[in-house]
Amino acid sequence: MNSDKEYYAAADWAEKEMTLKPGSTAALHGSAAADLGRRVVERSTEGRPTLDPSAYPGKHSRVRQVRLPTDLAGSLDTLARAEPAGQRPHAGRPR
Repeated sequence: MNSDKEYYAAADWAEKEMTLKPGSTAALHGSAAADLGRRVVERSTEGRPTLDPSAYPGKHSRVRQVRLPTDLAGSLDTLARAEPAGQRPHAGRPR
């Protein structure tokens, strides 16, 4: 995996030293190119999307791994299918 230092070095080179073919229409230029490049780098380092819509950027969703009796596991599966993603009940919050 590339480091932040390598990403910034590549972005700096692309913004300041890279030359395009004269009359090129396939590439963005100037600040539009720099903005797009920064957004691409930021998205590439974000990782998995959060499961919590109110979480701040970079916050990881909690992971729980437990063994359950078959009937409880089935009930949990049914509940998970019935609730829309991102709107599942949270412990300690009223439904």
